[in-house]
Amino acid sequence: MASGPRRGASRPGRGVVAAHRPVGEPVRRRGWHGRATALQSTTIEAYRALWQLLFDFDLTKRIVAVARPADEPLRWMLRNPPALRVTRQSDNLWVRLLDVPTALEARTYDVAGSVTCTPTNASPDLTLDVPALGSLYLGGASAALLASAGRIHPHRADAVATLSRLFRVDPEPFNSFAF
Repeated sequence: MASGPRRGASRPGRGVVAAHRPVGEPVRRRGWHGRATALQSTTIEAYRALWQLLFDFDLTKRIVAVARPADEPLRWMLRNPPALRVTRQSDNLWVRLLDVPTALEARTYDVAGSVTCTPTNASPDLTLDVPALGSLYLGGASAALLASAGRIHPHRADAVATLSRLFRVDPEPFNSFAF
């Protein structure tokens, strides 16, 4: 355990040190009061240790986790997972692709398949709007979800399932800082 002043903190910070190297810290501003305004770590072990540090503070009845990713494992670290309540969620991450063919070629994919974006007279496998393409490109939304919302229109039976597999990423993209 290490202590020392942190920029913007109202009192000395506490972090996790492993092998004499800092691996993460919870950041809070304007006093503790059970509110972590950020939690960053370099390893999954440090991530779990940081949450345990917050859980172990004496007299803590409630922890407010601000700006956390949707697929964060925090819920599954709790003794009572249903006790976690999500009251606000925002990803702070949006993109609009301007050069779609170049962007699709530059992106990596975890499964075999192909995505082509070229002018053609052939019938498309599916059509989608610009915001849906941005969400798929980042990997945070499934094609099936976007199709259910009417943002993707399949013209071939397996087109949405194929698109979901191609664009899915783990963990989901997340930006904890609004800009």
